Amino acid sequence: MDYVFTDPPFGDYIPYAEINQINEVWLGRMTDRTEEVIMSNAQGKGVDDYGRMMGQVFKEVSRVMKPDALATVVFHSAKASVWKALTEAYDSAGLSVRATSVLDKIQASFKQVVSTVSVKGDPLLLLSKGATSLGVTGLTAEDIATQIIEQAKEAVESERGSQRLYSRFISRCLEVGEDVHLGAREFYERAEKALKE
Repeated sequence: MDYVFTDPPFGDYIPYAEINQINEVWLGRMTDRTEEVIMSNAQGKGVDDYGRMMGQVFKEVSRVMKPDALATVVFHSAKASVWKALTEAYDSAGLSVRATSVLDKIQASFKQVVSTVSVKGDPLLLLSKGATSLGVTGLTAEDIATQIIEQAKEAVESERGSQRLYSRFISRCLEVGEDVHLGAREFYERAEKALKE
C-alpha cells in the first residue's frame, strides 16, 4: 500500500457495538465484540487492552505499507492515558509521526455538546515507517503547553478556545515525540486561567 487513512475508535468515546445492539437484535446478527478495539467497562476492556489491540492494528498497517508509504490517523481523546496507549501502539509497530495538523469540523457531535469535558478539532497524524527527522527539541510537555497558551494571548479570538489549544498541544507533543501528560480537563483549566490574566 502507498497510503493508509484511518479513523480508529477514540478509546471509550463511542461504544459502537453496544450502541448498535438493538439494530443487531432486530436483524438477528450480533457483532463479536471480543476484537472490537475500544475501551468499555461493559466488555471489561481498559486502556491497556485498548493499547494492545491498537498495537495489533498498527502492526498490520505497517506490514501492508510500502517502505516509503504514509498513513494518516484521525484521532482525539480528552485522556492523556489514551494518548499514551495510541503513541505506544504506533511506536511498537515501527511507525513515527512525520507531521501533524488539526481537522476542524464545522458541526459538533452530540457527545461533544453534552459532555462535561469534550475535545474538538481532531489531530491528524501523518505516520511513516522508521524514525523521522522531527526529533527531539528539548521541549517537555509542560514547555509546549506554556508556549501554546502564551502564543494564544496574541491570537485572534477564534484561535484562543481551550479545545483548539488542546488540539494544538497534542499535535505539537506528538510531532516532537513528547508524551502527552495533560488531559483535556487539566489543560483547559490551565489555559482559561492564563488567558484571563
